[in-house]
Amino acid sequence: RVRRKKSQMWKSHIPSSEASLSSINDVVGALKASAHDGLGIDEAKKRLLVAGPNEFKISKEEPLWRKYLGQFKDPMIFLLFVSAIVSIAMGQYDDAISISLAVVIVVTVAFVQEYRSERS
Repeated sequence: RVRRKKSQMWKSHIPSSEASLSSINDVVGALKASAHDGLGIDEAKKRLLVAGPNEFKISKEEPLWRKYLGQFKDPMIFLLFVSAIVSIAMGQYDDAISISLAVVIVVTVAFVQEYRSERS
């Protein structure tokens, strides 16, 4: 991607496929940097003005209880809860309890797996 400012051109990055086939001097030269010192102060200030700071935007983390309840949005889980309600309406309380317990177990396992994968 090439950015322009006041008729001055510089590359904000070089694709890895292009950089891997180029010499170090070619890559450093294309980025207007020094292999020893990196960017000069003036060049760094220019890039900061044009491209902004090199930072990630950190969003507010969703609370655990909301993540857990989000697991219930799955259509299959909803269908199972509807079947538990129908079982209650038909007087099949054992079935309703079994279905509800199975849903809670499945949702809890899915939540724990998702939580662990986000942490790693």
